[in-house]
Amino acid sequence: MYLARFDMEDGEWLQGSVLVSVGTHEVIHKRHGLFPGLESALRGVADIPDATIGRRLTFEPEVGLRFLLWIGAPSRYERQVRTALARLSSLERANGYVVSASQLREEHDRALADIGNWVVCSTDEVIRVGDVPLAHPQRFLPVLDRLLDAPSVLGHRIDCQAVVRRIDVNSEWVRSARKSALRLEEIRGLRPALLDRQRLLAQSLERATALVEECIAVDSDNATSLIVSTLRSHFFTESAELGLGSPTLRFRTLAEDDALRLGLHSHDITPLPLSVTLGTAISTQEQTEILQWRPGSQVLLDAIADRTPRDVTSASSLDDIEAARSGEADEVPAAYMGDAAFAFVSYKREDLPRIAPILHSVVNDGLPIWYDRGIPGGSEWDAVIEERLSRCRCVLLFTSRAAVGSKFVRREVKFADALDVPVLNVMLEDVTLTHGLRMLLTQYQMLDSRAPDFALRLTTAIKHVLSSETPHA
Repeated sequence: MYLARFDMEDGEWLQGSVLVSVGTHEVIHKRHGLFPGLESALRGVADIPDATIGRRLTFEPEVGLRFLLWIGAPSRYERQVRTALARLSSLERANGYVVSASQLREEHDRALADIGNWVVCSTDEVIRVGDVPLAHPQRFLPVLDRLLDAPSVLGHRIDCQAVVRRIDVNSEWVRSARKSALRLEEIRGLRPALLDRQRLLAQSLERATALVEECIAVDSDNATSLIVSTLRSHFFTESAELGLGSPTLRFRTLAEDDALRLGLHSHDITPLPLSVTLGTAISTQEQTEILQWRPGSQVLLDAIADRTPRDVTSASSLDDIEAARSGEADEVPAAYMGDAAFAFVSYKREDLPRIAPILHSVVNDGLPIWYDRGIPGGSEWDAVIEERLSRCRCVLLFTSRAAVGSKFVRREVKFADALDVPVLNVMLEDVTLTHGLRMLLTQYQMLDSRAPDFALRLTTAIKHVLSSETPHA
């Protein structure tokens, strides 16, 4: 089991993760629900001191349902972290699902980063009355089954994530919360229900042991309007009783280096404002309920039951999941591993179904290519990427909105440019080049994949570069 380690201001921090996949008709009906044994496996997880614990439930039409759990804590609690993750890892396939613990840093990082690109979070919105910010809990968990009952939502990938941050409530927080409630009482026209709510939240802060940050992410902005409508409808009645307007709940594009992709709670990076702290403070019992929550949506269960057993039982790792998204793993060509001149393929993983036919065409023309499916198991991922970029004759870059937004793609291109390795830029779609790529890529040849003569132009360009007598320095 791999544990990532980080140097933090207050000492060394470690983080580990486990992925659980489920989804056949037999599992749901014979085992009486999803993730049997989850409660016992997660026993004690919420009690790990100073920990950040995350859980992400993901439904993806091509892959099925999976559950990712990760734990980050000071290294002095390594034994507790390993024990908690081991309980999940030891669950048998006979229970109806496949459990895979991350064994390498790359696997761990990819698992955490594998979330939809459009996200709405419970901590995104701050509501004020005058100059006083309100504590206004917006808990997504109670409405998730309602969302998962919408077939139009399940036509897209959807991620439901909760990150719990263990805290020790200090007396200053409690005093500030009470003062804030008193300030509201001085404002005329506020409804008694709103004032009562603020007093109750200030009192409950004394019993809180953690902060929870919930979010919902999707892979397409086509699904965002229905989700926002459902969430607003859920919160509207309560907001109306308190005399507040309907919550905004806007989706935002998730950056590659967002804390949500790193398995962090916002409080890990910057202490949250008091009003947000009040709205997200929970007890130990609530932590346990959040971590052990399982969907009961019949529409979701039916969607899983309609899938073939093979898709679930084989998806024991992110590599298997990636293959399931785009079809069988052998639907893409093998990476070239010889000593001849080759092209390094830089791309965003979600674009693989689009570029697979292009890669086959290039390979069928006798042109060697290498990409990250050629990384041997157990290897240092960054070291292999650097070595292949240093040896390649050119970089074949597939540009899309997702690729431009990927810090890993940008790193590969910038590293190649620093080595004076030429870049062949294949545009998969109309996209604005940002993050310094516009200035960098204008000096290189650009090919439009939608052009009628694209295939001929691409092979001609690659042959010209690979046949160059003088490789880059």
